Amino acid sequence: NNKPIKCKICPIIKYIHNSDNSGLCEYFDEMLEDLCVDDINIKEFDKFDKFCILLGLRTISMGPDLELLFKCEESGNEYTYKTDLIKFIHKLSNIKNAYDDSEVFIDKTLTINLKYPRKFYYENTENILVDCIYNLCINSKKFDMNLVSKQEQENILDKLPNSIINNIDKYITTKSSIFDNIKFFSIKSPFNPNSTPTEIKLNIINNSFLEILKIIYKMNI
Repeated sequence: NNKPIKCKICPIIKYIHNSDNSGLCEYFDEMLEDLCVDDINIKEFDKFDKFCILLGLRTISMGPDLELLFKCEESGNEYTYKTDLIKFIHKLSNIKNAYDDSEVFIDKTLTINLKYPRKFYYENTENILVDCIYNLCINSKKFDMNLVSKQEQENILDKLPNSIINNIDKYITTKSSIFDNIKFFSIKSPFNPNSTPTEIKLNIINNSFLEILKIIYKMNI
């Protein structure tokens, strides 16, 4: 029975229309926690896992078919693009093993545990750095970055040595490359075959995951 899922999808449209990205991300987390049978902290899931779950929920509640409307910039004519979300989900399942790991760096009195970022939306690149740090231990004192305040996160980041910051940047860049060939869509106007394709690629260091979720939940409702 997918009725409970459909009821929870309705508020999503409000957040999308209000361009409230932060509110939308919080609602996605709340929705997933409510739908979990077990006592699971969804905030511990990384963005890729949550993205796949939300794709699956959209497919179950509204069907796998997605139809998008575009306008040719050259001619002004409208055209549609149809896709099957199940095929896109299969693409993602093939890269699960490639991305699913963590990395630990040790620098004198500091131990840091890196994993894939958890959030869909970032206002700046510093937020991505913080989000990749799951926990760290400084002089035997352990910090869970998901539990400390934003001010504490900023203070911790400011104290990290440049060598660690560089390692985090390298980790993010390396892991981002896994998604280089994963496109949600890439299409050309049938009225202007020589035009540059309109496309959306997955990228963990921008908000592409969230933009795709906004598209698939907004359409066909």
